[in-house]
Amino acid sequence: MATLLFPGLCRLLCLFLAFFCSLPLLGICKESESDRQALLCLKSGLSAPAGALTSWSNVSMEFCNWHGITCGVMSPRRVIALDLESQGISGSIRPCIANLTWLARLQLSNNSFGGGVPSELGLLSRLTNLNLSMNTLEGTIPPQLSACFQLQVLGLWKNSLSGEIPASLSQCKRLQEINLGKNKLQGSIPHAFGNLPELRILDLASNTLTGNIPPSLGSFRYLTYVDLGINALGGVIPELRNDFRISSTITA
Repeated sequence: MATLLFPGLCRLLCLFLAFFCSLPLLGICKESESDRQALLCLKSGLSAPAGALTSWSNVSMEFCNWHGITCGVMSPRRVIALDLESQGISGSIRPCIANLTWLARLQLSNNSFGGGVPSELGLLSRLTNLNLSMNTLEGTIPPQLSACFQLQVLGLWKNSLSGEIPASLSQCKRLQEINLGKNKLQGSIPHAFGNLPELRILDLASNTLTGNIPPSLGSFRYLTYVDLGINALGGVIPELRNDFRISSTITA
């Protein structure tokens, strides 16, 4: 009866309901599209052998099926891991990678990534594993990484990074592994590293570090491996709580 009396009103009501119900879907699409565009942006700065990034196509909407991508199971599907280890990829890590706001694991080791470590990685608040080892990265370690409070593994081994080790990394209280060996890092070992309660592995070998080994290294509860070799460190190796392997070159 209402349809016969107020046909215009009914059509308007139907349009309103259709629009209102579509809002959640629009939000889901927007979030997923943001991840897809971030991946395409990252790819635009890279060169890769045939097959490595072929599936990363602008015509493909199913980015969760792209090579090296892992998405969460909940809707909307968001990228939680990016694993492109040993793919022969070269180029730079573009700042737009920070738009992958649900990213927890970034594994890009054993490639030919150059340029610097983007400071925008510090925006990835869910990041737990960052491995950029065995590349040709230059510049300094961005102190912005200290904003990754969930970070457990920091791997920057075998690059050409220079400058000092940011003491602010000690703010990442969940760090279990720090591997910065085989770079060109200078300065001293941050004393604040003694405030990392869960640290198990510390590898700073083959740099140009100076100063004394911090006594705070002896306070770690879970530390099982330390390598400080091929540096210019002085002082005394502190007595440690656990049995573990330590390698170091003491100059004084």
